[in-house]
Amino acid sequence: AKLKFKVATQTLTLERCETLMASKSSQPEEDCICPLCYDFFTDPVLLLCGHSFCTYCLTEWWKQSSNQACPLCKVVFPMSQPPRNLALGNLSDTFRREKRHTASESKALCKH
Repeated sequence: AKLKFKVATQTLTLERCETLMASKSSQPEEDCICPLCYDFFTDPVLLLCGHSFCTYCLTEWWKQSSNQACPLCKVVFPMSQPPRNLALGNLSDTFRREKRHTASESKALCKH
């Protein structure tokens, strides 16, 4: 039952990101930013509360914490490794590549 929940949550995350990408008024890249390091997710994990974090960021946060709670909503979780959020990781990688490509194009156009 837990596996089905985790897979369903990841699918919903992918659908949400696709919906945001289709909307011109939203900025989907904001949903691909880790709330701990404020950079695009790297190897994101998904907590049962629905919040995602970079694996490294969450691990470091938990090392400094007295319990394994979500850094945002403070829900405490059992001692286990949260599942990877593959869909969010792939989307974050795409935005990271686009940002680098855009930055390199801007440098090529600038003569300074």
